[in-house]
Amino acid sequence: MISTPVTIATHNRSGAGYNEVIAVVRFADGPGREMQVKTQAQVNGSYGFTVSGAKVYDTQGRVIAQGKPYFEAGEALPIHQCQ
Repeated sequence: MISTPVTIATHNRSGAGYNEVIAVVRFADGPGREMQVKTQAQVNGSYGFTVSGAKVYDTQGRVIAQGKPYFEAGEALPIHQCQ
């Protein structure tokens, strides 16, 4: 059975005087294991998110595969299923 992952978005203050806000979105599966993390970033003048490689777990909760991190262009919060 495949279900939609749990999505948790946080906004963290950063920078001098804490005037910058960085969005972090975490995706978790049913048992609460982290599947993927997207963190707001600016790379080469483009706004978007750095995305951790998606994790796959075995029946005992061990990571058995993990994708490579990448940059996802865009300014909106990525509230959608992991890729």
